[in-house]
Amino acid sequence: MNNFTAACNVIKDQLGGNVVIALSTCANNVPGVRSVNGYYKDGYIYIVTHRNSHKMQDISVNNEIAFSRNYDDSLPFYTGLLSGSGEAENIGHPTDSGNKELCEELKQVFSDFYDLHVNEADKGTCILKIRLTKAIVFDGEYKYTAEYDNETADKMVCKIS
Repeated sequence: MNNFTAACNVIKDQLGGNVVIALSTCANNVPGVRSVNGYYKDGYIYIVTHRNSHKMQDISVNNEIAFSRNYDDSLPFYTGLLSGSGEAENIGHPTDSGNKELCEELKQVFSDFYDLHVNEADKGTCILKIRLTKAIVFDGEYKYTAEYDNETADKMVCKIS
């Protein structure tokens, strides 16, 4: 297995479910950060949100984002640390014809809150799709620095003795 595939597998292990991440945006030289529920799949992070939210307003001005996984101190040291950057895009309403299969998957992943907090009757509800461009992830033994555009990653031993 090459380093990029290994890095992607670690990211999938850490973000391949309903995970709270910090999402950072910047519009008009004003940065913003908020905690959101995200789901990683095949090089993308998906978030269900509303087109009128601050994050979506920022992204409409500047689609470059940064993110990090909120640290979980119940995990061993250096396990679960993850940060990166990407390009964000509003891919439309969850029930749009091109989103139906993804929507069903997101309903399962976000089952803890989807029915309570996602209003599919509101046409402003949307899916935010983030294409990862770079990521740094730790698995407790290694640090991976992944470049998604060229599908490469560096691997460094990062074991605490």
